[in-house]
Amino acid sequence: MRFPSVTCRAQTLLLAAMAAGCAASHPVPQLAPGTPGYRAPSRFTIVGESEPSYDVHELFITNSSSASVIVTSVHVTDCVNVEPCGLVSLHLRVDPTQRRHVLSVKPVMTTDTWSYKWSYTWSTVSGP
Repeated sequence: MRFPSVTCRAQTLLLAAMAAGCAASHPVPQLAPGTPGYRAPSRFTIVGESEPSYDVHELFITNSSSASVIVTSVHVTDCVNVEPCGLVSLHLRVDPTQRRHVLSVKPVMTTDTWSYKWSYTWSTVSGP
């Protein structure tokens, strides 16, 4: 790559700076409670989502709070032709701004209809 009227040393420094800008990003720092911009973990900031397809539903938790949380369980209820069904214990950390896959739900018999409801529990992380 040539830059007009730029010395070889300046080119090297410029390329190094550009490469550093493309490096893997670091985790979002956690804000302390009471800090401007802090968003507390709540049912509004720790949200469950499903991505359905024909033969499986992928369940995710998104953390838009300023603190890390631990997803402690997923409870699949009102099961009709699905697995797993019942309580699934977990210990899955979800950091701020992160979206994590927590469970896959699928039909036992793919030729039959299937349905379920789901909920989850979580707790805040204490310490780093």
